[in-house]
Amino acid sequence: MVKVLLWLTPLELTQMGFLRIRLIPMKLLNYKKISVFLIIFSTLLGACGKEPEYEKGSRILFSNAQGGDWEIFSMFPDGTGVSMLTWNGAYDWSASWSPTGKKIVYLSDYLKGETQVTRKETDEGIIFETIEVVDDRELYVMDPDGSNVKKLLDNNAFTEGGPDWSPEGSKIAFYSDLADNGNFDIYLMDNEGGDIKQLTDIGGVSWDPSWSPDGQNIVFAHLADGTLDWQLYLVKPDTSELKPLGEGVYGWKPEWSP
Repeated sequence: MVKVLLWLTPLELTQMGFLRIRLIPMKLLNYKKISVFLIIFSTLLGACGKEPEYEKGSRILFSNAQGGDWEIFSMFPDGTGVSMLTWNGAYDWSASWSPTGKKIVYLSDYLKGETQVTRKETDEGIIFETIEVVDDRELYVMDPDGSNVKKLLDNNAFTEGGPDWSPEGSKIAFYSDLADNGNFDIYLMDNEGGDIKQLTDIGGVSWDPSWSPDGQNIVFAHLADGTLDWQLYLVKPDTSELKPLGEGVYGWKPEWSP
């Protein structure tokens, strides 16, 4: 059994049910066996060592919900070497590499693994299930191997998202409803989650910012109230100066060329 586990990727373990049990009938748990398995499994993971430092352009980040909820993975460009970076019952999404490749910023509603027990009636009778509790969607950073997870934001906003690193890696642009006025705006923060600055205040929904390679502009999509068309804008990160891109030019999820 040990030899087989060593050859399985995290994705294969997830599909086989080894890496996640979201709903656990309490009366079916054998705590002694689970404890022994976790000790063995932790030893195996430790024996594998740290994920190597990959060369620039050698890994692809993506999200996958095959195991029942959205998690973040990375892989080589040929589809091999799949590595599971997050492991919880939460929504992990919208991952972005830092320019140095040493950090990954992402969106999650993870709530520190807190759980609650619920009562459920089945054909076999009443059972109690343990489920993971989730929180508002906030921005986190982690190392490329999924370690050293840090929560960058902790506020009353319903959600943040679309994080994009500045070219030199000192700032992160993102969208948020932090103003609590029903609108989504573009914000800046430093790479530690501090020095938050609101860049837009034009109502509606401002979404998915993307830095220019020289760091002088941020392009984003905006949906005005009462319309169905997304218009593209530029905003200056230092002055918040806005400029619409063309007359009748519509689009969504803009991205600068390198």
